[in-house]
Amino acid sequence: MDEYLSEKEQIERLRQWLAENGRSIATGLLLGLAAVAALWWWRPYRDHQLAEASGAYAELVDAADAGRRDKAIELAKKLDDYWRTPYGMQGALVLARMYMDTDEPEPAAEQLQKVVNEAHDDELVQIARLRLARVRLYQQQADEALKIIGTDNPGKFAPLYHEARGDILYALKRNDEARAEYEQALATLDPALADRTLLEMKLNDVAAAPPPDAAADAGS
Repeated sequence: MDEYLSEKEQIERLRQWLAENGRSIATGLLLGLAAVAALWWWRPYRDHQLAEASGAYAELVDAADAGRRDKAIELAKKLDDYWRTPYGMQGALVLARMYMDTDEPEPAAEQLQKVVNEAHDDELVQIARLRLARVRLYQQQADEALKIIGTDNPGKFAPLYHEARGDILYALKRNDEARAEYEQALATLDPALADRTLLEMKLNDVAAAPPPDAAADAGS
C-alpha cells in the first residue's frame, strides 16, 4: 500500500511539474522544429546561391580574359548580389586585373580597396592589399604604397610582402632598407609564390646602385 501511495505521489508531482513547465517545454519544441525547418530551407538556398555565383564568376573571368570590358563590369555588378559568397570579392580582384591590363590604375585601385575593406577572408584581404600597394607604386605614389603595405608579413605571403616593400623602398632611394627586404624575401621564399631569379636580379641591382647622396653629387 505504501508503494502504491508513493507511485500516486510521483504521478501527482509529475502532473504538477508538467502544469508548471509544460508551456516552456512546448515553446522549446516549437523552437527546435523551427530551427530544423530553417536549416532544411537554408541549405538548398545556399547551394543555389553558390552555384549561381560560381557561374557568374566563371563568365566574368572569361569576359575579362577576352577583353570584353562592358560584359565583365556587368558580371561584376551581378556578383555584388552574392556578397555572402566568396565569389563577390574574387570578382573584384578579377576586375582590378582587367583594369590594370588596360592601363587604368585608379579603377583597379578602387576594386582592390573594396576587397581590403569588405572581404571576410583574410587571405583575400592580404592579396588585395599587396596588389593595391603595387598599383600605387605603378602610379608613382611610393609613400602611399609604403603605408598600404605596412610592416607586417602575413604568413605564406611574407616573401611577396618583403619583395614589394623592397621595390617601394628602392623607388624611395632607401637602398639599404630595400636590400634588407629583398634578402628577407629570398630567405623566406616559396618557389611557388615568387621568382627567385628575379629577386636575385633586384638584389644585385640595389647592391650596385650608388648611394642617393653619391648619385645626387654626380648629377650636380
